[in-house]
Amino acid sequence: MRLGQVLLRMGLVSLEQLEEATERQVSCGGRLGSNLLELGYLSEEALAKTLSIIHGVPYADPARLERVDPRILFLISADFATKHRLVPFERDRTGLYVAMVDPTDRVPLEALRKTLGCEVRPRVAVELRVLYALHRFYNAPLFPRFSHLPRFFAGQQEKAEEAKRDVQRLSTQWETVQQERRAEPAPTGPDPDATFVRPRDREAVCRTLVAFAATRVKRAALFTVRDESAFGLLAAVSGLDPGAFALLEISLAAPSILQDVLNRREFYRGPFLSVPENLRLAAALGGPPPQEALAYPLLVRDKVVCILYGDNGSQNLLLGGFEDLKKLVMKAAMALQILILQQKIRNL
Repeated sequence: MRLGQVLLRMGLVSLEQLEEATERQVSCGGRLGSNLLELGYLSEEALAKTLSIIHGVPYADPARLERVDPRILFLISADFATKHRLVPFERDRTGLYVAMVDPTDRVPLEALRKTLGCEVRPRVAVELRVLYALHRFYNAPLFPRFSHLPRFFAGQQEKAEEAKRDVQRLSTQWETVQQERRAEPAPTGPDPDATFVRPRDREAVCRTLVAFAATRVKRAALFTVRDESAFGLLAAVSGLDPGAFALLEISLAAPSILQDVLNRREFYRGPFLSVPENLRLAAALGGPPPQEALAYPLLVRDKVVCILYGDNGSQNLLLGGFEDLKKLVMKAAMALQILILQQKIRNL
């Protein structure tokens, strides 16, 4: 799992905070975690512990990087340490311990093992801490983007106790996340993110979304919203004629699950009411009305442009298991925004 996904699932940051940090990362540079840290949304120890969980590598206690024996620092040249963004901080009979931004990078670790003739044990550390340590211990220059680090870390010391309490909660939270992931259906087919990060066109985005939804529900359909109507766009329903579904028009002026999602602009999961437009929708999907259904709005620039619908036919929806689908709808909406921006660039 990616850092943002883990932080969200463990409740360490909100979606709004993650989005703000992502925008800041694009405009200012640095890693996502660095931007969350700078915005004050996450403590250094909580971020380090989360990175440790993701990489499966222990994290370097920030306090251990405040003072390092010069004899240990001398084992690695300033050029090598700066190039690979690592800092040695402890040595014992089992080997040398190095704090790294990327503990999965085997190249510098193997080079150090050959040069030093001992075991080199990586420990993950947050980007800002490593850059600050390189500046302090190896006189590595701080680029303008990171020139605030001395002041930043001076202020962080006051938050140390609070950070310790954060870390104590993380292991329990991660166990909960792992249990939830094991309960979710295993992903099948290509990774949707590959389509959403570099969207080719609107159809590719919509097909990817509907295909993924079909792994979570028996009947999945995507409607495009225009004026006061929702039009059939794509559906993943066994035996359904795509051409016939494309002719479907559901009035958004009359009560229906689609009207409710349009007006509320939020996810719906609940009873499938027997109102005329709902019954037309169910009939178009080739079956009797379901007991319950779900629907998600796709928001682009604060406007509902599509609605994803799903149900399990005569069976009730499973408990839970739809958080990943919610997130995928949000990603699909972002991919559509990317397409809009791409077209704007071409048109200018």
